Amino acid sequence: KDNIFQLEKRFRQNKDEKLKIVIKNQKKDLKSCIERDKKKFFDSKIKNFGNSAKIVWDLIKLQVKKQSNQNSNIKIDYNGKTIADPIEISNTFNKFFVSVVDHLVLPKIDKDNKKCNFYDLVKNRFKFSSVSEKELVKLINSFENKLSTGHDDISINIIKQILPTIIKPLTNLINSSLISGNFPDKLKIAKVIPIFKKGEVNDPSCYRPISLLPVFSKVYEKVVYTQLVSYLVECELFDKEQHGFQAGKSTITAGIEFINSIIDSVDKGEKIVGIFLDLSRAFDSVSHEELLKTLSTLGIHGKELNWFESYLKNR
Repeated sequence: KDNIFQLEKRFRQNKDEKLKIVIKNQKKDLKSCIERDKKKFFDSKIKNFGNSAKIVWDLIKLQVKKQSNQNSNIKIDYNGKTIADPIEISNTFNKFFVSVVDHLVLPKIDKDNKKCNFYDLVKNRFKFSSVSEKELVKLINSFENKLSTGHDDISINIIKQILPTIIKPLTNLINSSLISGNFPDKLKIAKVIPIFKKGEVNDPSCYRPISLLPVFSKVYEKVVYTQLVSYLVECELFDKEQHGFQAGKSTITAGIEFINSIIDSVDKGEKIVGIFLDLSRAFDSVSHEELLKTLSTLGIHGKELNWFESYLKNR
């Protein structure tokens, strides 16, 4: 760990890309060592106390940092009422999560503002390309193997197993979506699971919703994502200061650049001011109308823009 710290310190000074790869590999090795040693520790404890169910369960609770009864016989306190019925609890969570989004303050859109002609900002035009069966097979196989499913109970593992049988109709369906500029409504249906964060177990605000969409939805998304990012990179439309959602960049590179900027300013005798923003429910706070206008400024029009509008509708 100390060695990684020293390497990162050197990287901040000279920004050697080879050193960056070494740091990444060492972090990966460190993580593997920690996981291996933790497994050995718990395996040893369970082996030594194998006849004591209580001790084994205490070890399991220590590992996952949860109480064994956290999800059993759960009750929710909402609007001064204690709810115990599972169906009523589900409806309460749904009502709460929806109400939180409804109360978000979205930016007001000036529909009469005609100062900016969106069609003149970018000369390039983004156009969908038909995806081939070979490309789709490669894309689907790039997904991490998981057993999680959406409302259709189909996992990525199942799709990979039956891929030779479904690849032709699936390719046709995706290309039809791109040509028509429509995203299937059925693929927008999410299975929402409340995940406990911290605080009071009975308080709905102490849970965050995890939306599990159908895997086929993610396949459609990945096809469009790949084409869109390729266009944005090729046309140099990404802000150079953006580190999120870009290949080769991360919170680490953002932190390194930020620290280097501070060091440079200190060396020059300049004063430094930092402004940090943390948006609550950041993705929910994005106005779909404003997002579509932004896409338009980037050269996305016609059926391509219609596709994104269809994708966002009723979310």
